[in-house]
Amino acid sequence: MRLLGRGAGRLLRLLYRSHSLLLVLAAFITLASLAAISGYWVFYRGAYVLGFLIPVCFIWARAHTRGLEVTVERASDRLQVGQEAEARVRLKSRSMWTKLWLEVEDETDMPGPRPKTVVTLPAKGNRNWKVTMRCRRRGVYSAGPVRVTTGDPFGLFKHTRTYGDKSALIVLPQPEELPYFWAP
Repeated sequence: MRLLGRGAGRLLRLLYRSHSLLLVLAAFITLASLAAISGYWVFYRGAYVLGFLIPVCFIWARAHTRGLEVTVERASDRLQVGQEAEARVRLKSRSMWTKLWLEVEDETDMPGPRPKTVVTLPAKGNRNWKVTMRCRRRGVYSAGPVRVTTGDPFGLFKHTRTYGDKSALIVLPQPEELPYFWAP
């Protein structure tokens, strides 16, 4: 990859990850080749549409993460087994465009599934998301940052940004109740 340079290496990694982009590029090259060989107008127009689609989708995916403010508030950093860790995620759009398909995920190493949701933000609007995670085992875990992933409607490009900091979450064992214990 070093021989190719930074830009070509990024392009190859992008093509390797996104199979739909690879299919669209293959269709574009095929249509452009058929248009050059046959001269038939349908192939030219198909190549123009696909050639226009790729940059528009790239700009769409990048523009959705711009003008986005995300704040995270954690309720407590010390919990007991059986309790729920809570966090409030606030998403605010400063853009004049509606942001579609924002996948919001709270990155944590606590046992169990990672909390995630998909939201749509209206222009200059905001959304709140209450994250709850059940504490199943004692230990020291990390919670955060929040990762926001968006893409274009055709799934050609994805763009990810992280917001907030990583914070420690201490889960203490459940205390046993002593039946005949009396404290003066």
